Amino acid sequence: MTIDTFNALPVVRGSAWPGLEYFTTTRHSLNADELTQQFPSPPFYLQQVHGTHVAVAPASLKAQKPTADAAISTQSGRVLAIVTADCMPVVIADLQRGVLGVAHAGWRGLAGGVLENTIAAMRRAINNASNPSQLQLRAWIGPSIRQPSYEVGGDVYHAFVNQQPDFARYFQAGQKADKWQADLAGIAKTILQQQGVETVEISPYCTYENDHYFYSYRRAPQTGRMVTAAWLL
Repeated sequence: MTIDTFNALPVVRGSAWPGLEYFTTTRHSLNADELTQQFPSPPFYLQQVHGTHVAVAPASLKAQKPTADAAISTQSGRVLAIVTADCMPVVIADLQRGVLGVAHAGWRGLAGGVLENTIAAMRRAINNASNPSQLQLRAWIGPSIRQPSYEVGGDVYHAFVNQQPDFARYFQAGQKADKWQADLAGIAKTILQQQGVETVEISPYCTYENDHYFYSYRRAPQTGRMVTAAWLL
């Protein structure tokens, strides 16, 4: 479940992962109508606040977007959508049990537990009577800012290392005092694995470095956003 190439400069690229479809927009212009025409239902967008709340997608969409940074669904064809511009889009699914989750994971949400909350909500959604160990979860971490381009301060370093000292391996000392180069994708993969996700795939693309394909808030604060959308077939 990876975007394997941009050689053809696609605006939207689909997944080869059977049973699940996802799309990630590139920098090339694509208006909302053109995008949603490719979806089986209107996207369930969120009012993202770099938090940890998880919304359950309703059967029919309401006019107001819920304040949340992750969403789950057990409905076939219900499109879940998040927007990013350096933060990680994370898609999680158990295709056998028919449950899907998407999360917007910047450093605050990641440190606060947005991925753990998403997986917990997915487990609740398939019935409390079910044994969580029976879930066969897979996850995809999409294009996001990567370690060589992501300098952070001591607050970010301590937010993770104070939780799990082993997370120190995902930080390299920066050029300045109390600065670090953070590997958020590595931290996210470890968290997902700790939560029982069996397979985690990470896109190789850095949003900061690939300026032709992706928006990057770190590179240009006045910028657009990418949309990642996923749904169960």
